[in-house]
Amino acid sequence: MTSIIADQPQATKVEPGQLEPSLLATMPAALRGIGADEVLIARATQIVATGIVYDTWLTGVREQGNPRLLEITESLGLVVDYLATGRPLIPLITAAERVAPAAAPGHHPWCVAGACRPERFDDGEVLTEHHGPRYEADVTDGAETIQLWAELGSDENFIDGRAQVFMAAGKADGLAFHSDELDKVINELGEFVDGLRHLRRVMDQGRAA
Repeated sequence: MTSIIADQPQATKVEPGQLEPSLLATMPAALRGIGADEVLIARATQIVATGIVYDTWLTGVREQGNPRLLEITESLGLVVDYLATGRPLIPLITAAERVAPAAAPGHHPWCVAGACRPERFDDGEVLTEHHGPRYEADVTDGAETIQLWAELGSDENFIDGRAQVFMAAGKADGLAFHSDELDKVINELGEFVDGLRHLRRVMDQGRAA
């Protein structure tokens, strides 16, 4: 588990459904301080409040595990993450279009059309290796590159035919995670990325005299 050095003051605890007081109070004051007009301040305040309410809503749906709402909120959350970090939405749209909108007989809703591989046995039984969306990231320093990839899938040939996310670096032997295990990996990678952000914030600090 990555350990992150705290370099920011601890935020005031906010109860679910309650708007963040410090941000909503300081942001308008900051805009007035640079001479922004009241129309811009009102619009900015609305945007901040909307984001805070949405984040509270998303957290609540995740905690309740409502399957009918979870798919919608998770999809919206992914789009928000892309927009907040300035990443183009084209890869996200492409990935969504590759997934069949409705499950074909014998397949999962997330199966990528044409990617699953059926295996027919002598007794006529057909067992399928299902393939879902795949995501890749190239981490490079300009000379060497590490390719990270993760893919959703399941194999009816396995005793445990549940869906798994397979993850690996390049062509090295990978790991397979069921949903509970993947939740832990997501948390750990989230902390790792937060750690990278901290390292980025402090890396340009010079040596003390």
